Amino acid sequence: MSMKNSKNIIINSLIILFFLTLDLPSEEFDITAKTIKLLQNNQKVIAEGNVLITGEGEIKIEAEKASYDKKENIINAEKSVKITNTKTNDLITSDKIKYLKNNEQILIEGNIFIKGKNGITIETESASYDKRKQLVTSENPTKIKDKSGNSILLDMFNYSLINETLRSKGYIKITDKYKNKYFFDDVMIDVKENRMAGSNLKVKFNKNTFGNTENDPRLVANSAVITEDKSFIEKGIFTTCKKRENGKCPPWKIKAKKITHDKKKQIIYYEGARIDFYKLPILYFPKFFHPDPTVNR
Repeated sequence: MSMKNSKNIIINSLIILFFLTLDLPSEEFDITAKTIKLLQNNQKVIAEGNVLITGEGEIKIEAEKASYDKKENIINAEKSVKITNTKTNDLITSDKIKYLKNNEQILIEGNIFIKGKNGITIETESASYDKRKQLVTSENPTKIKDKSGNSILLDMFNYSLINETLRSKGYIKITDKYKNKYFFDDVMIDVKENRMAGSNLKVKFNKNTFGNTENDPRLVANSAVITEDKSFIEKGIFTTCKKRENGKCPPWKIKAKKITHDKKKQIIYYEGARIDFYKLPILYFPKFFHPDPTVNR
């Protein structure tokens, strides 16, 4: 084989390799795609088709279309966007993002779906990702599901990818697998430990739970800590009486300083409990317990 032919083969091979990988190294990012265009004296990159963006750190971005402004150090990506945190194994998908590299902020919009490594999923329409703090925040209505089967509706949230904790305040509604509904004014959810704590609790129990669908079983409390096996309630009031017009008090109710629900033993424990009949206290129990509603009686 002549030297000339060898030279041509090498040149052609390099050209083919370039167009197959279309890899574009830059100071901040490596970008690969089916097609890449350089504009504005190579200060702007336009990439389309199977776009993959990587750089220093743990973030990997995939999309169908993206642009990189080298001067402003900003990436815009859209269509089937996927952000993978290779350190925490969290995954975020959306319609489009704007990555402000100088501030390490990623603005995320449209059909956002977040999948955490411990089974939590988060759906919302607009959020921001602080890469330095590893914090995802949103001021939009949000749907969440956890590994215990709880469905959660929120007005806003802050979710730490490092600590795997989620905080929220405002409208908070949690529906468990038994169709009981819990309402808090604020809540902290520890995703890793499968634990939640909140204040100003209101519970609307599934009417079928207590055997009489004409009643309205419910509970209010100052605060509660709920785990997979137990619930700890402070200063709670419970009744099964049907709701009355004009917010009148129920005929009877149980007040207790502490209520503990042991879900494994299927027992509810009370401390410092009092039974009221039309606001009149008639019985006091320092401690007592009874089977929970899941026990056949």
